[in-house]
Amino acid sequence: MCNFWSCILTREGKVLWSDATSSHETIIKENNLKDNKLQDKDFVRLEVHPKNKIDLFSKNAKNWEFKIDESNTLPEWFIQEQTHFTELVWSEWNKAMKKSLWKLSLKPVLDFIESIPKVKFFSMKGKVSVSWKMFYGETWSAAYDAAYGAAYGAASGAASGAAYDAAYGAASGAAYDAAYGAASGAAYDAAYGAASGAASGATYGAASGAAYGAASGATSGASLLACCLLVKDKIAKKHLIHVKKRWAVWQAGYGLKCDVNGKLYVYAVKKAKVKNEKEKVK
Repeated sequence: MCNFWSCILTREGKVLWSDATSSHETIIKENNLKDNKLQDKDFVRLEVHPKNKIDLFSKNAKNWEFKIDESNTLPEWFIQEQTHFTELVWSEWNKAMKKSLWKLSLKPVLDFIESIPKVKFFSMKGKVSVSWKMFYGETWSAAYDAAYGAAYGAASGAASGAAYDAAYGAASGAAYDAAYGAASGAAYDAAYGAASGAASGATYGAASGAAYGAASGATSGASLLACCLLVKDKIAKKHLIHVKKRWAVWQAGYGLKCDVNGKLYVYAVKKAKVKNEKEKVK
């Protein structure tokens, strides 16, 4: 799989690409092109891809890069009119983005990713939902271990796994595939920076396995929600609701170990002053 977005430029100036894939070889095969020349080739493999993960969602061409995938075997016809052919590719890229990537619901994903650094991880300033299965300890590590032990001995059946499978299955096509990866990666990076620092400073200890587990849980939750938001119109509403419930735990400043049959296993230190409230799901 090549970088999103890939195309084939022919000697005649045709720019060939596919909604379903970014693979040069697949595009070549679908268009019945013969790849049997080393010199004076009849087509060139080209790419336009984002400079960074989050740039995939940008409509500004300055955030994208033009790449020649076979610079050592370029035919003379391309070299002599490279500026002209490059302009043709950029023009087709713009049309392709309007037809594929930019038709996706990207704003909810971007808004969520931008909100992640604002979350006060492990602050315990939010209210505890009566729907959570709470575990407390004298320290965060002890609380994490308590939740881990209970979850390990409980019957498994994670609703988060079903949500992941639904989101991944819905992300079909080259644009969805690329956006899925970018959304997951950008959310993970944003959450890792915020959650790992907070975990290390919340009496876990920088080298604590529990601190690592806490940060890992937060980043996984962020990635999953970003992906579900991307395909929210293609998955069952129950999956999105469940994933939002999971993220609400982190937003409230508590730790989430896992879910068992849809029940959230949440942990906190004993000194937390908590108040129960009925859960409200938007």
